[in-house]
Amino acid sequence: MKKDWITKHFIYIDKTSTRGSITVEAALIFPLVFCVIVFTMYIVFFLYQYAYLQASANYIAGKTASQWKYLLEDTTVEDIQESAPLIYHRPSLYWRLYDFTKNAKVNLMTQYNDLEINKHRLISKASGENFPVIFQNSLLSNRIIVSYEEVYKTPIDAITNLLGVNNLFKIQIKAQSTINDPAEGIRNMDFALDMLQKNERAKDLHDQYFERVEAVKDDVKEFLNSN
Repeated sequence: MKKDWITKHFIYIDKTSTRGSITVEAALIFPLVFCVIVFTMYIVFFLYQYAYLQASANYIAGKTASQWKYLLEDTTVEDIQESAPLIYHRPSLYWRLYDFTKNAKVNLMTQYNDLEINKHRLISKASGENFPVIFQNSLLSNRIIVSYEEVYKTPIDAITNLLGVNNLFKIQIKAQSTINDPAEGIRNMDFALDMLQKNERAKDLHDQYFERVEAVKDDVKEFLNSN
């Protein structure tokens, strides 16, 4: 009887102490586990935001490049948001030595860029800048460049500050697309060839070059026919 009383007594004490230890451990571990879960979810949202920004930059650069030759000063953002291309804006029939509507087009596509970039945002940025759409003109081709730079804060600033970890994440995005304007390319090549024909020295070099090309082609044909 005494043994049973002691056994029950000590078992009761042991159960009480076990419950207390589990409660203390849970109180210590739960905040850490919770912070890890929150931080992991934030990283997933951050990666989504990065992918979304890159996809948006690629889309806006491609759309700007494809519709650049149809944009006019009276084009609105609502026109660009339509799914149909701007075929009703007839491009110029003559060679465009300088695009006088370039600044208006850049401002228009920059406004469209600012609207599109905030459509599906999951996390708010702490700071950042949507740079204007850039039109880069070169002799052989013209390009559209779209770039972003945004900074985000982690939701657990107190813990990151305690651990001495930087609580800021920066995203830098850049996309570019070549403007497809075959008519303008043909005009540029015609202009270059016309200028070449007017210069006697350049014309002689041009003729010599193509004579050598024809000679090489004839030699290759003879070699292939002989085998």
